[in-house]
Amino acid sequence: MKRASAEGSLDQPADAIPDAVVRIHSINPTARVIMVTGSTDPARAGEALELGALAYVDKPFDFAYLKRVVAMALQQEPEKNSPRP
Repeated sequence: MKRASAEGSLDQPADAIPDAVVRIHSINPTARVIMVTGSTDPARAGEALELGALAYVDKPFDFAYLKRVVAMALQQEPEKNSPRP
């Protein structure tokens, strides 16, 4: 069972990050995924981006930066997300 952390997010192991991107795109191939996580592992960030996440934002995050990332995602045309070459 997943448990909520003090910040209100679900506690997930860092290796679940790439799995989440793949699962989201399997449900909705045009989803624009922004990963917001407590993991600062650059390898996980790179893997999530390679799998089609638009951005990887680690906590604690700068709200101005998050706002820019969300605005960028909303401006992009939906397209089928697939791993980048």
